[in-house]
Amino acid sequence: MVKDTQPKDLDNKRLRYIFRRVISRINEKPNGFFQFRKMRGVRGLWYYGDSIEIDHRKEIVPTAIHEVLHDLYVNKNENWIRQVESKISQILTPKDVVTLITSVFSKVKLKEDEKE
Repeated sequence: MVKDTQPKDLDNKRLRYIFRRVISRINEKPNGFFQFRKMRGVRGLWYYGDSIEIDHRKEIVPTAIHEVLHDLYVNKNENWIRQVESKISQILTPKDVVTLITSVFSKVKLKEDEKE
């Protein structure tokens, strides 16, 4: 549905579709797919389908969306991902944010020394 679409051409219906795909992709991933750690110079990193690291001190919601978009659209460039992430972030409702955070947190596995 968004194969060759430019971000500026994505309407709210298409953005909602992509957001639903983001949530579905997160829910398909194994526990421990998301990891939190302090990072320098970036908010998050996607490791080609193996895991996503997010700096827990920064913007978790847009970062999670951004990194999952990389997982969904592996052939899209960084600029496309950034623009779509921004557009999706602008249309999110509070319920969407709760859904996203709940899904992400359900896939986080803390190391024993990080629980406290």
